[in-house]
Amino acid sequence: MNTGNASDIREMLGLRTAAARVLVAAFVATYALIATTASPPGSLWYELTAWFIISLAAIALVVVRGDPLPMLITAALTTSGVVAMNVILLAVHPPVSGLQLWPLSAVTAIYTYMCVRGRTTWAWIGMLAVLASYVMWAQRTGMGYVTGLQLSVINFAPLVTATFFGWTIRPAAQNIFRYVDKPLSVPRPKRQTRPSSTSATIDSPSSMNSPGLCSSAWRATAPSRTTTGQQQDYSKPTSATLFGRQL
Repeated sequence: MNTGNASDIREMLGLRTAAARVLVAAFVATYALIATTASPPGSLWYELTAWFIISLAAIALVVVRGDPLPMLITAALTTSGVVAMNVILLAVHPPVSGLQLWPLSAVTAIYTYMCVRGRTTWAWIGMLAVLASYVMWAQRTGMGYVTGLQLSVINFAPLVTATFFGWTIRPAAQNIFRYVDKPLSVPRPKRQTRPSSTSATIDSPSSMNSPGLCSSAWRATAPSRTTTGQQQDYSKPTSATLFGRQL
């Protein structure tokens, strides 16, 4: 399906409904609470910057039209997760407590819905970039590559599920919408020629049983009683003679 279609995957997922907007509002409010309460001392502006980027990405996933997502929006969403994650990594240092690395779960949700919106490859590129940033941060802060990988690799699970959805459910949804948008063609009935009234009256078995119709048919097909050169009127009664006497 192209971006001009009115019917796309957003219809199937209900992303145009009020419930979807309520869900996005709850997503934004939840991470706003986490960003302001779980931030290390002196890192509030880092937290708010990352929260603002994630919030814009979540809203764009629901509001932006087109299936798949337009390329410009796709590039912005892919970059948003990497930028938000690295902004938080600049402010957080070990030991990590609570939800200080909350962007890791937030960007996982963003990339998961990117798969649903038809940009699976770009979602994986963004996710791998985020995990690479996390692993390098773990190595830089003394935690080690292995520890960083162990703490972040779990976020692959939702993305794998969304990838399966993108490869199986999306083609089926495209076929459904293509069938629904296809105009219904109704074959025109063939025109039937009606027989002439004279032949129908003569040939119809039911008409032969009707005295009125028989007489009408006879009058329609009987030859004229007036011949050329002879003015003989058959309407008058005729008389016959026998041995010179009129009968």
